[in-house]
Amino acid sequence: MRQSSLSEKKLKDDEKFIDEIKTVLKNAKLGFTNAAGDALHRLDETQPTIETVKELIDSIPNALSFKNENNRLPIQSAVFHPDAVKYVPTLAKVGIKHEFGGRGMRGGLLAAVDPISDNGKKILQLIVNIYYGDEDPIPCDCDTGR
Repeated sequence: MRQSSLSEKKLKDDEKFIDEIKTVLKNAKLGFTNAAGDALHRLDETQPTIETVKELIDSIPNALSFKNENNRLPIQSAVFHPDAVKYVPTLAKVGIKHEFGGRGMRGGLLAAVDPISDNGKKILQLIVNIYYGDEDPIPCDCDTGR
């Protein structure tokens, strides 16, 4: 029986091969992160369950740092879409678990400044100031509509 050519050579001594494998793995990791991050930016369209969002982020935490074409993070995209704002607490909670935005930054709620806004508001400030109209998913106890 003929042995495989791979088993005949000690691949651990082949630095070029090891470097190529590392490059492949790095590119695969980046591809997964980008795909997962893009999915987090489309929560308003896809409407997955909260549990699915948690599983996705737990599997690929770096997806929370994936910026879209507007240079926004997934949590920022969620704030700007009435159908996705319900995911903000989940994005923040899982972000806290993975220390996204840095320790003590509440999963990006305190750290992330909206890149499009000229007033430098962070996620929590945006949530308080955005009015989605009559179908506003964020309850308001004010009588003037904000």
